[in-house]
Amino acid sequence: MQGPVGRYARGAPGSLLVVAATGIALTSLRVLLPLIYGLYERGGVGPAAGLAGPVFAAPVLAAAIPRRRSGLATVVGIAAAGRLAIQLVHPTPVSLAAVVAGVALVALVSAVERSPGPVATGLAMGVALDVAVLTVFGTWDPAWQEGAAALVVAMAWGAIALIGSVLRANSPSADDLSRPTWVLGPALLLWIVFLANPASIAATAGIGPAAAAGATLAGCAALVATASLQVEHRAVWTVAAVVTVAAAMLTDLTGWAVVPLVAVAQAGCGLALSLCLRTPRTGGGPGDGVGAALGMLAFAAIAFAYQLDVEQPLPFPRWLLPAAAGGLLSVGALRGARDGKEGASRRARPRGPVAVGVTATIAVVIPFVLPVGEPAAVTRGANPTVRILDWNVHGAVDADGRVDPAALAATIAAQEPDVVVLQEVARGWPIHGELDLAAWLSHALGMPYRWAPAADDRFGNVVLSRLPIVGWEAVPLPYAGGPQHRSFVRLTLDAGGGRTLTVIGTHLQQRAGSDVGSIQAGRLVSGSHAGHATVIAGDLNAQPGDAALTVLTDAGLVSAQDAAGDPGATTARDPTTPGDRVDWIFVSPELRVEAFEVVASDASDHLPLVAVVHLP
Repeated sequence: MQGPVGRYARGAPGSLLVVAATGIALTSLRVLLPLIYGLYERGGVGPAAGLAGPVFAAPVLAAAIPRRRSGLATVVGIAAAGRLAIQLVHPTPVSLAAVVAGVALVALVSAVERSPGPVATGLAMGVALDVAVLTVFGTWDPAWQEGAAALVVAMAWGAIALIGSVLRANSPSADDLSRPTWVLGPALLLWIVFLANPASIAATAGIGPAAAAGATLAGCAALVATASLQVEHRAVWTVAAVVTVAAAMLTDLTGWAVVPLVAVAQAGCGLALSLCLRTPRTGGGPGDGVGAALGMLAFAAIAFAYQLDVEQPLPFPRWLLPAAAGGLLSVGALRGARDGKEGASRRARPRGPVAVGVTATIAVVIPFVLPVGEPAAVTRGANPTVRILDWNVHGAVDADGRVDPAALAATIAAQEPDVVVLQEVARGWPIHGELDLAAWLSHALGMPYRWAPAADDRFGNVVLSRLPIVGWEAVPLPYAGGPQHRSFVRLTLDAGGGRTLTVIGTHLQQRAGSDVGSIQAGRLVSGSHAGHATVIAGDLNAQPGDAALTVLTDAGLVSAQDAAGDPGATTARDPTTPGDRVDWIFVSPELRVEAFEVVASDASDHLPLVAVVHLP
């Protein structure tokens, strides 16, 4: 190619702006998505779509950004200022989060479309740095947090944008460029939901935080390395197949096989973006903004459908959704190969050795600063009482729609429980900020945990215990028409003095006109050990007198709240009826309930229950 594109194909200024815009966009979406889901829970699809539609259509405005060097620098600078505003304003208003996310998407589209240099490498570096920050903060995005460290992160993204703007101002003009930015939506979908999501990788692979961080960052290193390659165009069909097939496998593969799959998928994404974005044309127009907006709307539609499937199963397999994102990215690669065949005779060679080296270093170093292994349990003497806390934690989303696991940890720690039973524990769900709540609470409370996936592999039930765990298992409950898959996790604990205690944590299904709750309650009874001290706790989605509770009481189990507490006390933060209580702690006849309390808290839409039980 001739002109500025050819001269500055290896330049850094544009790439730094892309790095900053990518990181700001990713963290802005992690803030916005839980708030959008909160609107959906409170008001249904209408309010959620009314907010999400304008935000994800905002990239259409990229065409209105002045095509001067200052225009690009200004919009990225405004996005950086918005990121800082989110950091300083807590709780974050929905309106602020929406505006910042919309501006961030416009900035990302503008930076990728108009920057000279290796923009695919800049995108990949932005993803890698974002993952590094997320893992250092234990998968709890610093945008939700207060304190100096979180503020430094917000300022660092602004500093990268400022340096890129200064370098861009001192470089020859290359503003009249255009690239097919519609591919950004599918790429963001794959990164946010799967590939750049260490909590998701930890949950699906069954590995700890340090190993998940290493696996995610290794995938990012593959992404940067392949995005920095100048690929032969005749390899495009192989790239397209790899991206599409790997994306389709992301929903169902579990265990250690997830780790190489992530690396392969990230490598494919890097190659596809390199093919798609490396050959810009001159003279962009309004159509570019429309295409970018359609790509982002595709992101929103696929992400919403993927999330909705756990509650209202779609009429097609779930794996088709990430496969569609991978297919769209593959189409971009095919189009890029068609438009840039003049480079087909050149061999693949690296264009960003510094970026590859930096990312590889991050991938090696970051896991070493994270906790390895689980906290130690406490061996007790002859103390016959056990404090048990049960709580539906709503994915750590509080009354303000804020992702705040610290509030959960503080409330739990104040009760000094021996055993903690939790429901609606999210491990990488974007609507809960991509947080690994199980690992985060385990580290914060110093309590080992055991996990049972339910709705999918990244959302389910957890039991944490200070008492030594003798044995455990995760058991799926009968689907019985659903719509959501449910499970229970059963632990056998060493309670000291030769005593053992079985604890079952669960979340039952409820559906009008169905006996699914009773069927699942029956499975809980059969899963307990007759004649052995047992606690069954969880959100049973049943009110006093419901059939599911009758199944438990007919088996001899006793409600702790009815035995030692106020039977009329609600367990909901915002009860819909007097005495609204769907959360329960049941004990077997061998146990005596000495005390029971419903604890006040705004950290979830349910209230925590605490029972003190005496072992025989």
